[in-house]
Amino acid sequence: RFTEVIFSLLVVYFTYLLGKEMFNKNVGLIAAFGVAASRINIFLTGRLLTELPATCFFTLGLYFLWKGYVNDKKYKFLVLGAVFISLGIMTRFALLMSLIPLSILFITTEGKKVFKSKYVWSFFIIFLIILTPFLVLYKTHYPGGLGDFYKHYTGAREKVETGKRPFMGWSGVWQYFMNYLSNSGTLFVVFLIGLVYILTDLIFG
Repeated sequence: RFTEVIFSLLVVYFTYLLGKEMFNKNVGLIAAFGVAASRINIFLTGRLLTELPATCFFTLGLYFLWKGYVNDKKYKFLVLGAVFISLGIMTRFALLMSLIPLSILFITTEGKKVFKSKYVWSFFIIFLIILTPFLVLYKTHYPGGLGDFYKHYTGAREKVETGKRPFMGWSGVWQYFMNYLSNSGTLFVVFLIGLVYILTDLIFG
């Protein structure tokens, strides 16, 4: 379980780096403190689960992506971002849903030129090269493939097994965020405010 402690500390440190890169040092420190004091983070630190290693890789990947795409436009950081985000997804497949906000980031940054951006193409090509062997292996062991993933996280399986209609067809995703809202409370609300601020800055900035 000592490895979980290491990953927990790294998540806090990488959160600081990400906050500092996106805004400034003070924001990084506040974000790092919030993660360190988070009940979920403390809970997971004492258990051998995939959440903390996946979060560690993913947060580091976001740091490199922001540094190499939003701020500096340097390929070496963009490549590292794609590598670590891929590692995060391979560690915990639920992070595949992060492609939705990542796509929003690229679209809001590039606008109508998103499909012509060499940075966007580079990121996704590297991302797919790394992730493809994992997806093939996943399909081998789980014949349902991405269909099983979709059914689990959108609540589609719930309709099959219970006959009840899922919430807007996305009850799993809805419940996922509601669980974080109930477990994280104020921190989750702060996250939503920060998300709105970032998107507003990217779109109108």
